[in-house]
Amino acid sequence: MSEVQQVADQLILIGRGELIAQAPTEKLIKEFTTQMVTVRSPQAAALAESLARSGAQITTGGEGQLQISGLSLQEVGAVAFRQGYELHELSLMRGSLESAYNQLTRDTVEFSSESAGKVMSK
Repeated sequence: MSEVQQVADQLILIGRGELIAQAPTEKLIKEFTTQMVTVRSPQAAALAESLARSGAQITTGGEGQLQISGLSLQEVGAVAFRQGYELHELSLMRGSLESAYNQLTRDTVEFSSESAGKVMSK
């Protein structure tokens, strides 16, 4: 999938003989995956409160790490800057074509490893 993501501009997805999606690759990735912003800060708890007030959904990790969705990388950086928080990391984890594909085709899969295991054990 990563090779397809690198070379394909447009994708057509078909499942069970039905058109699932036809769109530019980047549009599919953006619409059907979640982008996460990772932040590490010694003031992570206070920063998390400020980001939550701005509409972010936050998962805390160890060593002052936050995983943030609902705000862009620029918005997270702006909140931290305005509040004077020290950042040791500010990075964006983008969704992949594989994640978008799995999301789009989850209802059209005819066989899964769970159902295959049941058939083989009979």
